[in-house]
Amino acid sequence: MDKIVDRLRQADARPLCVADLVQASGMSERTLRSWFRRCFGVAPHRYLHIRRMHLIRIALSMSGAGQDTVAAVAKRFGYADAGRMASAYLDLFGEYPQQTLERRLGE
Repeated sequence: MDKIVDRLRQADARPLCVADLVQASGMSERTLRSWFRRCFGVAPHRYLHIRRMHLIRIALSMSGAGQDTVAAVAKRFGYADAGRMASAYLDLFGEYPQQTLERRLGE
């Protein structure tokens, strides 16, 4: 578990895939999937997706309007299609990324 957590911390904005976690942990993919379901209640792929969305939300909240664009943040976190990222963001957070960007952190 410590190896997986370390790998997640090292990744920052770089998108991770399940194979990265398999390599870091030394577990088989099947064991890793079982471990994630037991510990987090979701498959590793879903966990990585949610994690990346939360990192994007933090980046948007800290940036503020006029300093960055949604497309630039999406690209920084590995999304070539900002529209697809915005759709996933809306599904998870109930608001568009632009709304987060325009609101100040903590408001």
